[in-house]
Amino acid sequence: MLDGVEANGLFSLCDAVLTGYFASADQVAVAVEAIGRIRAAPRPQGQGAPFVLVDPIMGDADVGPYVPADTAAAIARTLAPLADLVGCNLWEFMQLSDCGPRQQVEEVAAAALASGRDWLVTSVVRDGEIGALLAAGGRAHAALTPRLHGRLPRGAGDLLKLRLL
Repeated sequence: MLDGVEANGLFSLCDAVLTGYFASADQVAVAVEAIGRIRAAPRPQGQGAPFVLVDPIMGDADVGPYVPADTAAAIARTLAPLADLVGCNLWEFMQLSDCGPRQQVEEVAAAALASGRDWLVTSVVRDGEIGALLAAGGRAHAALTPRLHGRLPRGAGDLLKLRLL
């Protein structure tokens, strides 16, 4: 399918790329190659390079890994470094940043800023609140709301990434 999109000259019209779930390291390799081809495609005059938001879906704190270890390693080693912004949950941030266990928004902000990479991290907490942290361009911004308990719907982080993109 990607070959067909490219053959029709549509890679040069891409304003953004958003990655999602990968079941295998082979799928990650296809995405890495496609991002390279999209970035290399000739752009219309005045149009900048596409923005790449990598959602490194690898797991979550309450269930652990979602993907095989080799898939997670491929995401960390080859896909995440291509991102203009890595949009992940807190558990994935800890896997990718090698910063050790962190939860408090101030700790996550310091680690994200020190990494030299731009991050959007969901599931950060502070004093009974939960929310998201954007660390980009040398600055960190958090949006927090009172934390509710019980069975809650999932997907708010995905919606946030889509709206941001």
